[in-house]
Amino acid sequence: MAKDYYKILDIPRTATQEEVKKAYKRQSKIFHPDRNKDISKEEAESRFSDIAEAWEVLGDAEKRRVFDQSGYEAVKQKEQNDAARGVRKGKTKVGRVDTKPGPDLYCFMEIDLEEIYTGADVQADIVHQITCPRCTGSGAAKGGMTTCPKCQGQGVYLANAQIAAGFGFQIQKECEQCGATGVIVSKKCGKCKGAGTIVGTDTHVFFIDRGAHEGEEMRYDGMGDAAKGFDTGSLVIRLFEDDSGRFKRTKDDLFTSVNISIRDALLGFTLDVRHMDGHNMTISRENMCTFDGEQVRLEGEGMTRSDSTSFGTKGDLFVTFHITFPQSLTKEQRSLVEQLFPATEKTPDSTLKAEL
Repeated sequence: MAKDYYKILDIPRTATQEEVKKAYKRQSKIFHPDRNKDISKEEAESRFSDIAEAWEVLGDAEKRRVFDQSGYEAVKQKEQNDAARGVRKGKTKVGRVDTKPGPDLYCFMEIDLEEIYTGADVQADIVHQITCPRCTGSGAAKGGMTTCPKCQGQGVYLANAQIAAGFGFQIQKECEQCGATGVIVSKKCGKCKGAGTIVGTDTHVFFIDRGAHEGEEMRYDGMGDAAKGFDTGSLVIRLFEDDSGRFKRTKDDLFTSVNISIRDALLGFTLDVRHMDGHNMTISRENMCTFDGEQVRLEGEGMTRSDSTSFGTKGDLFVTFHITFPQSLTKEQRSLVEQLFPATEKTPDSTLKAEL
């Protein structure tokens, strides 16, 4: 049955790639089998699998182009063609075709910036297609499978080809009748309905390297989707940063802000800023005035660099100060401020700024 990936992610066909990504993250959270209690676990697993499939297509520019132009079936055909590139070439005699690698399964993992800073083991449930335990992936019921009469169980056969009159040769072709499996299913498995796979959930622990970047991918062979006639594909985890906390990130530099009082802004201060791994950084600005929005740079307190040229070194941390003002002043406080800051005549520059 053809699927509408835009409908699955609840987005218009004109959605940008950023909107597709946000929709995928939103829908995955809603229909995660361990979080959604409004529908059955089986239905949630099915919806979650469809959402992952929609992201795999719409999150890839080339696959999305094929889907937009030719639809669901064209995408499936492209995936089969891509997978078929792994078939071994150059055989000189008939023999079973090597098992093809299945398509990759793409999943996103949202990681707190703190976990990226320190490095962390993250446990995640992966909902994917697994080999049917009843038929072990054949798609056939017990006794419901026979040897293919065309290829005699080899999955391939020799066919005659001719390039010119009197010049012929033989080529090896995949058997169209059995789909290169060597067998014909006469009675489908009752559990997987002949698909050879069912939706399942596996729990894995993934290590997040310090300094990992948004969009970075981690590949795990043999942990993706199982598919009839294919080797289990790879699982590809794409990382997304959750920077909703106190710290923000730009490349390998970190940014945060602290509030200070008017007194500290005028007279100076010494304070400790707690980093994401728990250690304190002391900032001393004794006998110094600090302006609102002023920034200091703490070298080597940023994110661990992961590139080959500067691996292991760190970026910098930038701390911005914001002055906290009182909501109101008492008469005595107002009098003290007026004494401390007596009114002065406006300079031409200040008059011009006021008029602007």
